[in-house]
Amino acid sequence: MIPGVNMTAEELRAWRRDPRHKQASGPVGWRSLSRIIRMLETPRSQWTDADRAHARKVSAFVARHTAQPTLGAPRPAQGRRPRLPARVIALRNWGHDADNPSSPLFQAFRRWRNQHGE
Repeated sequence: MIPGVNMTAEELRAWRRDPRHKQASGPVGWRSLSRIIRMLETPRSQWTDADRAHARKVSAFVARHTAQPTLGAPRPAQGRRPRLPARVIALRNWGHDADNPSSPLFQAFRRWRNQHGE
């Protein structure tokens, strides 16, 4: 378990297949996504020092981004439904789903979805 991560390895794999995951974070976040999947599937006793350091980095990222109370405006989507806010995408790339009731952003994300039809 990594503090702040509320997605399973399977949920993260499905998210990685979703093209929207490339709309935020950049290469660092995308690599982190793959690493988090591997770490979730590895017993903590087998984590390396680098894995433990990465878990701290992930926890700090999630804490920092879930502490902000708003999600931001929808991003233009060229005639399609509004794009997810970049913060929601970035958080998913780091293992945290704002649409999970355990998320501090759950209510804010529900309001955003109701307003913007995501």
